[in-house]
Amino acid sequence: MTTYFSSSLKPLEEKSPEGLFDYSLVTPMRAMGTIGFIIKKVGLLGIDYEFVDYSSAHLRASKYSYSKENRAIREKYGEAGNLRIGTEWRINFVSVRAGVAYYGIPFKNTAGNYGSHTNYTAGIGFREKLFFIDIAYILSQTKDRYYFYDPDVAQIDPSNNNSGSTNVMITLGLRF
Repeated sequence: MTTYFSSSLKPLEEKSPEGLFDYSLVTPMRAMGTIGFIIKKVGLLGIDYEFVDYSSAHLRASKYSYSKENRAIREKYGEAGNLRIGTEWRINFVSVRAGVAYYGIPFKNTAGNYGSHTNYTAGIGFREKLFFIDIAYILSQTKDRYYFYDPDVAQIDPSNNNSGSTNVMITLGLRF
């Protein structure tokens, strides 16, 4: 791949090797703690906290060191915390649910909370002897920065993106 910038006299080139390559990916280290409460057989409250060290991920292979790529992972990624809180309350055959999940920033040196993701959920469920139906609403919000070009190559400000999506899910089950 070759890229030409109007401000540069020399094009930038990158080449990719052809064919297959055998390698391993070691995923980030994770540690999680959970606490839950049952309240008088009608309510539940659960809290999860997860610590993730994204910088501990790395690649390895017998025929290539991946030292440059692994150094880039350590330099770009850091530690993050993810927090999930949810509750459910049951009144006769009706259950009402709500929760929030915050997924922390996986990148080092990120200002303005960019890279975070938050989900808000609410739902209701109906349970009878022969069937059940659940309805859930999920609002997802993400803050992100997008660099059209590598900031080390082209000094262009990023696009600050705040995006959201909503989903409604319905589950119907029959018991027989």
